Amino acid sequence: MSGEPVDAQALTQELQIFLLKNQNLILLVSSVVTLLFLWVFFLCRRKKLTQEAQICKLDIKMILPVIVMGCSLSLFVSSVLCILPLPENLVSSYSESSQGLLGENMVIRILSVMILAPVVEEIVFRGLIFSRLKRGMKTWIAIVISSVLFALMHGQLLWILYTFVIGIVFAVVVEQTKSLNASILCHMAFNSVSVLAGGISVTETEAYIMILVTFALVTASLVFVLKSSSSTRKSKLKCEMV
Repeated sequence: MSGEPVDAQALTQELQIFLLKNQNLILLVSSVVTLLFLWVFFLCRRKKLTQEAQICKLDIKMILPVIVMGCSLSLFVSSVLCILPLPENLVSSYSESSQGLLGENMVIRILSVMILAPVVEEIVFRGLIFSRLKRGMKTWIAIVISSVLFALMHGQLLWILYTFVIGIVFAVVVEQTKSLNASILCHMAFNSVSVLAGGISVTETEAYIMILVTFALVTASLVFVLKSSSSTRKSKLKCEMV
């Protein structure tokens, strides 16, 4: 308005700082808007979002293993990132992006990162995308494609790399339990540990110990879910046959 030339670099930097400082608030608003849109969309089609996204009751014996899996997976990823010889610019970019999620307002942080974001992301990527992809292709291909899309949504390179693996785990959990509540709970546990333990630093030795322990916990909980889901399906099949 004054006729003076705009410093594009300074303007971009100020915008970036604003977005990082308000990342949780933006995430909260976008999550609410997405949920409302999906609810209205399926309502107009005379369908229920809960049914379309496979949001159904989760077997009570699965709750603890799924929570343990999510918490352990989060600590495993953090420990691996601590010991990997990553380029400085990549680590700096990751730290800057992560700090944006550790905002000062704890209430907004809990609502956005620990509750709403896992719910919305699971509904979109596992409840809607994965469930529809597997109708027209093999399940493992649907798992990979939905996990790639889930990873790309996170933007930052390190987030993309490990969220791809996490997306596969979440999809396997949903496929085995036949309930999106399982992956939502696992995702909530993952994000909660990431937020609450985000500022804790560990030594290299502690990181190696953490990797071994958390890997064992993730494997044990995943095996339990797979076996329990398999036995439950077999018992239901027997009951139906009788």
